[in-house]
Amino acid sequence: MSRKAQQVILGLLIVQCAARADDEASNRAYVTASRWGAYYAKSIPHESYGTKGVTRVYRVTEDVDVLEYEINRYFPSLHVEGPGFQGPYVVGCGPWPRGDRASAEHLAFAVYKQGKLIKEFSTLDLAGRPDSVAQSVSHYRVIRNKAGIVQKERESRTFYVFRFTTVDGRELEIDLDTGTLTQIGKADK
Repeated sequence: MSRKAQQVILGLLIVQCAARADDEASNRAYVTASRWGAYYAKSIPHESYGTKGVTRVYRVTEDVDVLEYEINRYFPSLHVEGPGFQGPYVVGCGPWPRGDRASAEHLAFAVYKQGKLIKEFSTLDLAGRPDSVAQSVSHYRVIRNKAGIVQKERESRTFYVFRFTTVDGRELEIDLDTGTLTQIGKADK
């Protein structure tokens, strides 16, 4: 076999492996706890793909855990924090979006406080531009990393934000009481 033929075959194998590595994983139950373990959330899918399902948020007690509220939606990833009378807060992350451009139709985050939807953010809301994404073979992402729910103090008031960095290096946070999205800095690449 010629050297050129070997290179072509090797190239095709690499592309095939990359495509398989990009296959979407099916939904599975997901559980996460708050930082100090006072609350946890369990998200249960009702289908193999998509957001149909239920998320239940529990307060941990010595005997029987107490169901605080339910959200009629499945999230493949969650963040929960329960500062007592102010919470619990839940930030549900949307599924891995298909395509190559950020879209107003693709859920990035949904913010809840005490079971009430505060605000939803699309991938386009966070990216700012449709092409401000990192692409794979069939999917894209707009978030580089998530710091999660962070407690802050301002004027003797404690409040909570959800902090993350976009793929283009912007550091953003969402006020979990108001749903306000704020850029707090520019990360090093």
